Amino acid sequence: LRCWFGCYARVIEKKYHCRSRKQRSIIEKLLTDKGIKCILRKGLWMALFFTDYETTKKIVDACIAKGVFTDWFLFASNALRISPPLIITEEQIVAMADVIGESMKEVIG
Repeated sequence: LRCWFGCYARVIEKKYHCRSRKQRSIIEKLLTDKGIKCILRKGLWMALFFTDYETTKKIVDACIAKGVFTDWFLFASNALRISPPLIITEEQIVAMADVIGESMKEVIG
């Protein structure tokens, strides 16, 4: 419990939680592909919905091959999960979105 309070204090001190809205808007601006059917979000946690599991799985595999760790949801196998840490920088957000965008273009066209 003591460790949790230390982590929480660090998040508040560094204002990591305040940056998530801006960082989320960066992701949304960079991922405007027509292959995305829907985006659900809460903070930086996002679900990108595609047409089916096969498409999502190919995009996930392409992202992992390029160094972006992601997966799909067990309850929504046609949705790619984005769940970066609060300490992620804007440069890392852009790089992540670029990889996801490239992977989508490879799979969807």
